[in-house]
Amino acid sequence: MIDPTDILKIINDLAKRNESTNKMATVYEKLTAGMDALPPDIQKEAMQIIAGQKKLEIKLFEKDIKDFITNATGRISMQEIAGWFDVRGEEKKRIGTIVRQMEADGEIVSVGDKHGVFRLVDKNPHIMDLTAPEEPECSIELPFGLHNLVTLYQKNIILVSGEKDAGKTAFAMNVAWMNRDKMPVSYFNSEMGLEELRGRLRKFPPDYTQEEWQKITWMEQARHFEDFINPDGLNIIDFLEVGAEAFTVTDDIRRVFDKLDKGLLLIVMQKRSYKEYAVGGEGTLEKARLAVNLEHGPEGNLARITVAKNWKGSVRMKGKVCRYNVIEGGIIRFARGEFWKDPDTQAEASPVKQKAFEAVKKTKNEKEDPQFVKE
Repeated sequence: MIDPTDILKIINDLAKRNESTNKMATVYEKLTAGMDALPPDIQKEAMQIIAGQKKLEIKLFEKDIKDFITNATGRISMQEIAGWFDVRGEEKKRIGTIVRQMEADGEIVSVGDKHGVFRLVDKNPHIMDLTAPEEPECSIELPFGLHNLVTLYQKNIILVSGEKDAGKTAFAMNVAWMNRDKMPVSYFNSEMGLEELRGRLRKFPPDYTQEEWQKITWMEQARHFEDFINPDGLNIIDFLEVGAEAFTVTDDIRRVFDKLDKGLLLIVMQKRSYKEYAVGGEGTLEKARLAVNLEHGPEGNLARITVAKNWKGSVRMKGKVCRYNVIEGGIIRFARGEFWKDPDTQAEASPVKQKAFEAVKKTKNEKEDPQFVKE
């Protein structure tokens, strides 16, 4: 029969190896099965070792949970935490206790409409020093001469929202080409594989050589752009996809924006026909200093300036429109004789008004022409 002091040594050894209290208790029960009662002092010390290990487990569990939360970015939920640590039952309840305590201590705050979703509280305010030396505007070039119409500064966001086949990628590639010698350019491509990308670049004229395109850093990336942003370069995201919960796109933009220092960010997004804003809604414009819609207008492609925070000169640029052409999927430029102008019609002024205009026109045709065939 095993000596009681040996049982104590085994339990103590398990504790030193950080074995779980469940395992320690199981071993203890098996070793003592069929034995007479252990000496009280041996029994007491064994229980103290197991209890001490339990306290340590709880302490380490709490530390792991807090470390996980404090290192998270954006929103996080208790469900995600439980899934990451693969816990349930009492341990899942302890996660709730930890989260509630962190909220009470002002470390996290609830967000959204769903219970148990929260974010970290930012306790490091970014103080702006008005006495700091003035920074010059960012000297970049943009299609349609947009860089001559608005002033762009460090850490600015440009948003290009376009309908299908309206030239969004052509716009983004032209921006990359025009600025390849001005600053480091990182192009995040979420749609095309390598061969499709090569084919797309071949649509440009012969003087757009491969050697020059290689000055741009091309990345196949569909998410987590913030992990690869060049804080001091020109970053082009083509395109930012919107998940099932479109409202979260503002958080996606914020995370990328927070990685910028002296650099700029151009974001390309999808826009449905006859909608004023990109998929994700009006919130997509919150951080943009310049935003342009690329649409299929009644008389060809139509570009519309929807945000222009720092326009040059005395003319307000928001709302200006122009017609443009995309040549073989490569060069994007004004249509012949075009430049930025005020909308000539209500249909040009807004995609929503364009839809209403077409509905009225269709109704009028139905009334005036008995032979009019409905779609």
